[in-house]
Amino acid sequence: LVAIPNVVDQAEVGATAARMLTEINAPMATGATHFEPVCSLGVALFPVDGHDFATLIDKADAAMRRAHVAGGKEVMMFSKHDEAMRDMLRNPPSPIG
Repeated sequence: LVAIPNVVDQAEVGATAARMLTEINAPMATGATHFEPVCSLGVALFPVDGHDFATLIDKADAAMRRAHVAGGKEVMMFSKHDEAMRDMLRNPPSPIG
């Protein structure tokens, strides 16, 4: 969880998240062991995407899942598409029969 105060616009948040992702996904080594993390970030903006902590976390998580499905190492901003997909997964349509 990262809170960025005094955000001017969505592009500023996207650029900050992209810089964070680059650092998080940098290859690492401990002794003879080398590994490359795979991290995805989902972003939700206050007050556009929600007015309370739980709503913002839920929406950022939905965006992060979309980033993960896209192959990882991505930053995704929450969108209405995420909300529709989340609702469909929580309440799948009943089978026709």
